[in-house]
Amino acid sequence: MADSSGDEWTLRENRRAFNYFPILTHRLACIGAKDIDLGIDPLGHKLPYPIIAAPMGAHGFVRPEAEIGTASGAAAAGTIYESSGASANPLEAIAKAGSGPKWLQLYFNADIGVTRSLLQRARDAGYSAIIITTDALGPGASDEFIRLGRPFPPNFTFDNHDPR
Repeated sequence: MADSSGDEWTLRENRRAFNYFPILTHRLACIGAKDIDLGIDPLGHKLPYPIIAAPMGAHGFVRPEAEIGTASGAAAAGTIYESSGASANPLEAIAKAGSGPKWLQLYFNADIGVTRSLLQRARDAGYSAIIITTDALGPGASDEFIRLGRPFPPNFTFDNHDPR
């Protein structure tokens, strides 16, 4: 089961809206595989299909290699890895995980120096775009996560957040 923030209203609305655009097949229409191009070019990155690995935080809860594995897989698949501001690994380590393009999700910090530092680190590590998150000051918590008592592992940190 997947969870999303709060009461999951956005998740329900996204699923409802997705149903407005059904995938329709066109059989026997003289279209061959060579005639189909699913490629996209977001911000100068030529991708073979319109799939990008969205920012998802706290991979360290489920896999020891955490975001390193996901970034490596995104590179192998030929797509962009969008690194979460709530990652369990530093953005520099994630950037080294694969040769594919990386974007960084940024939560603005009350201390502009922290935000500036993250932007400089991302630039120096080779991230090519920033995804600005404006609806939260940090990672959200689903109702299910709160119901479970916020089960963070002992000593778990978010390596790209201000520790305060």
